[in-house]
Amino acid sequence: MNRLWLAGFVVLIAGLVVSVNQSVLAQESAPAHKATLTGKVIVVYLKSDPKAGAVLENIQITSLGERYFLVGSGVDLGDTSRAGLIQWIPIDDIGRIHEFNDINDLRARTRSDK
Repeated sequence: MNRLWLAGFVVLIAGLVVSVNQSVLAQESAPAHKATLTGKVIVVYLKSDPKAGAVLENIQITSLGERYFLVGSGVDLGDTSRAGLIQWIPIDDIGRIHEFNDINDLRARTRSDK
């Protein structure tokens, strides 16, 4: 009876050790902080065509089927046809994102004084 109790106790301890290790590993692999794009303006460049992209605000990540998209409304930077236009960009086609605090920050950083 003591052997059976001891064997059960060893299995219980081993299970606890494995569970704690998995929990610690999951926490270590999680990002230190979650990036947020709330209130930001972004410039997105595509992998499939690095010269193509979009300037978006009111950004969110949305799934459609098994794909994820960066969804946002176009910003008016002189081309009013894209202002307010809701654009869906596949996450797996994003090559680069430039993040700005707001439209004024974008304009100040991209203004050409030449």
